Amino acid sequence: MLRRRGHRVYYIGANTPVDDLVQLSDDVDAAAVLISASMPDALAQLRARADRLDGIAPVLIFGGAAFDREPAAAEELGGRYLTPDVTAAVERLEAMLERQPELAS
Repeated sequence: MLRRRGHRVYYIGANTPVDDLVQLSDDVDAAAVLISASMPDALAQLRARADRLDGIAPVLIFGGAAFDREPAAAEELGGRYLTPDVTAAVERLEAMLERQPELAS
């Protein structure tokens, strides 16, 4: 949905090491990083590497079934949980980026 709305998107797949995600974010000067976690163990792995997520991008968004069950975990990890509704989440993300015009590219 983000691509269709004109955003540059890099999908890097499941089970990506946090350090690799941080490196890619730096390399492409990401305006936002969106992380999805489906299983509780994936959320536990993110918690274990929370220090690496600090400052990864101006906007850090978490989603997926693990965050649907535990939305407060997003703030704990330094980001935001928007909603389980993908369409609404995209709209909220775009609104966040619009409030920071230098990030919208």
